[in-house]
Amino acid sequence: MGTTQYGGIYATADGQSIVVNPNSGRGDVVVASRGISIVAECKGGIINTRHPGQLSRLRKGGCETVGLSLASPVIPGLRQFAVVPKTKVT
Repeated sequence: MGTTQYGGIYATADGQSIVVNPNSGRGDVVVASRGISIVAECKGGIINTRHPGQLSRLRKGGCETVGLSLASPVIPGLRQFAVVPKTKVT
């Protein structure tokens, strides 16, 4: 699905499945289940470095992620998450 190699349907042997359909403008991870929707905005980057430029990029990505979540309208039944790498910087 979409233009990426990872888009498609993934299934487990016991019948559980998930559809990965990358579309811009909807959030990085979108899940609808049991009457609620979950949207996760994810920012990452190179985390195995001490280079100041990359560390600055991680901080900026964290701020952007939180900002995108705060700029979204409040919708009943919608839970939003900001996802960044777990590092000292973030």
